[in-house]
Amino acid sequence: LAPLALDKRIDVQCTCPEGIYAVIDLERMEQVLVNILENAIKFSDKDSRIEVAVIPSADRVAVSVKDYGPGIAEEHIETIFKKFYTVSSRTDRKNQGAGMGMAISKAIVTMMGGEIGINNQNRKIGSCFYFALDLEEREPTSSCIKEMENFSLEGCKILITERYAASSLIIQKYLKRWGAE
Repeated sequence: LAPLALDKRIDVQCTCPEGIYAVIDLERMEQVLVNILENAIKFSDKDSRIEVAVIPSADRVAVSVKDYGPGIAEEHIETIFKKFYTVSSRTDRKNQGAGMGMAISKAIVTMMGGEIGINNQNRKIGSCFYFALDLEEREPTSSCIKEMENFSLEGCKILITERYAASSLIIQKYLKRWGAE
């Protein structure tokens, strides 16, 4: 994602206290973070910044990604995590995605017993996406497993138009796993 941020001269600032350890699926958590960061970069103005923060508490760890783009209109808040839902980027329409990133991110975080959402207190000045996971090790709940069982792209033909080959391979792997052609 560094080339995308550099191209728009976006400063990505990270705050992470030392000594935080969690048992996670690194590949899936990386995908969640990449999806959120990619959207933050896409919707941010040139010469702006994005703030990534890791926020620990006694039993959870949260990761927030705050951008200073146009924000998210109220009518998009409830549907942003649905499959195939896209919001046009006012600055970069040619790189608009397929509307799968946030739906996949929600499925991954939910499967891990966590929570994902948007803190949209001031929708005119950026967006703040977050996900939070328990620090204790536990089995996925039956409702998480049920939700993942229902997450299917069976019969969908999806053309991947990703700038980076590595990202394209990750996307292709998950789309195939969920039944897409």
